[in-house]
This record gives sequence, structure tokens and C-alpha cells, in this order.
Amino acid sequence: MVYKGKTSDAQELMNLVSSVDPESSKEKLKKIRSLIYEHFNIRKLIITPYTFFNYFRVILKLKATHDLYCITNYILELSQYDDIICVKSQYKPSLIATAALHTGIIALKLHHEWLSDLSILTPYTGEEKELISLHKRMLELLKAASKETKYSSAQARYYGEENNCISQIDYSNV
Repeated sequence: MVYKGKTSDAQELMNLVSSVDPESSKEKLKKIRSLIYEHFNIRKLIITPYTFFNYFRVILKLKATHDLYCITNYILELSQYDDIICVKSQYKPSLIATAALHTGIIALKLHHEWLSDLSILTPYTGEEKELISLHKRMLELLKAASKETKYSSAQARYYGEENNCISQIDYSNV
């Protein structure tokens, strides 16, 4: 073993790891995980659709005031309330971000179908079944958002001028 008790942290880590058994408490397991992260300088990084969207946004040079930026964030937020997208289907975060960006482009009528530039920007071609079904689901969310109360907090956040009144747009014809 590399660390053989040379530091008090390493010794404590070794003691904790060796004492773990199936009846260990959740708190004890969290402490072990925390010590391991600290000791080996592991950063906790959770990859979400927002991680990918921020990457896309930088490449596209979208400012926070741009309609496409606002609507994509709005769609991503609506998606968080949807159990089909977030729980049942287990979509990849990159796929969710790509579908949200594509749905935003369609909803704003910037383009009427898959934009070929998205195939360069993202790892998708626009022909993937998961992407197509996710895009359709996101369009349904946009249409339902103004009618269903579970989306009211997202509606309120995207109602004002700072988000270009994105939630006030009628998406029923999209």
C-alpha cells in the first residue's frame, strides 16, 4: 500500500476503509467518501445537460440575453419537472442539451428542421431515435407549460424582460 500510515489522514482513511461493513451507517460511508475525495484531491463534478449547453453556448457565442439562450434554459428547466425525461428514460445529459437546443431553434422558428451545424457542434446527427423522441417530448412540454401548475415556477422565472419573456410566447403552433 502506498500510504501505509505516513500521514494521519492516510491512517484515518485506512482505518475507516478497513472498518466498513454492510451495517455501516450512511454518515460513516459519507465520511469515508469525503476523506477519499479530500486525500486524493478528487473534485466532485456532476455532468448535467447544463454542462453541455454551456459548452455549446460558448462555441455559438450566445449571450445570456439572446432568445435562443433563454429558451434553451427554459426548456432544460421544464425538462427537470418531467419524469419521462429525467427518471424513466435515462437520457444522456449531452442528448438532453442537444434536444433542448434543437427544440429552441424550432420553437423560435430560426430553422424548421435539424440544423446541420448541430451535427458539427454536438455528437448527434439529428436522426437518432432518442433525439427525435426527446425533441417531441420537449415540444409537448413547451405547449403544456402555460397550462399545468407544476411548471409555474419555471413560467414565473422566464416571464420577465431579463429572460426575454420566453414563457409568454404561445408555443401551440410549434
